[in-house]
This record gives sequence, C-alpha cells and structure tokens, in this order.
Amino acid sequence: MITRAPHGPPERRADRLPDVREAGLPPVEAVEALPPETLPAFVAQLAALAYAAAARMVRVDRPEALVPMHADRLVTLPEAAEMTALTEDYIRRNRSRLGFVVAVGPGTVRCSMRQIERFIAARTIR
Repeated sequence: MITRAPHGPPERRADRLPDVREAGLPPVEAVEALPPETLPAFVAQLAALAYAAAARMVRVDRPEALVPMHADRLVTLPEAAEMTALTEDYIRRNRSRLGFVVAVGPGTVRCSMRQIERFIAARTIR
C-alpha cells in the first residue's frame, strides 16, 4: 500500500505488499512503452501471472484445496477401521482428533480416504 506523507513523495509501508520490482516485475508505467501489437500477448501473460499467483495463495493457505474433490472417496466406518487397524468404536470416539471422519447426517459418518492415507503416512515409521 502506498501512503503519502503530509508533504513529500509517497512512502511504501513495510507491512504491506513489497515493491513489484523486487519480484522482477516492471513498473506499471512500462505498459506505455509497449508497441500496440504486443499488447494482446502481454495481457495474456498478465492473466497467466495472476492465475499462478492465485493458485500459489491457495496452496499456501489450504494445500488440500488443490486436490479435486473427486480424487477423494468416502468409505464406511468398517472399511476405515480395517485400513487403519483401529476399532470402529475408537474411530467414532476420537473422530475430531483423527481428522478423517466426516459427518454426513445425524449419527451417520463416513471417512475420507485421502485423509486416512495422510493419517497413515504421518504415522509410518521410516
């Protein structure tokens, strides 16, 4: 964010966005120097850059958001118990701590296959 001192040039606040030149981007004024015939390609590259930046923000905030939902499968409690070598009762009692149990209705739960795989991988002795 650019702020203005009472009298003088704008100042960049340290707690805001970094100067785009630090990321290797040209200043906004550089657009005026581009030949008109290069503008469509320039705009396409800007769109790709914006998309890549948005995807990066998602990865930082929620890595699980990058995996399409159809890549996961909900399995029944008996199936989850067999995969994890835990009892159904233990899974039901510790569902909030385990992180792979999904409530699908009153008294009905399923388990995320993807989260079960992460649960097992995190506890595998190497």
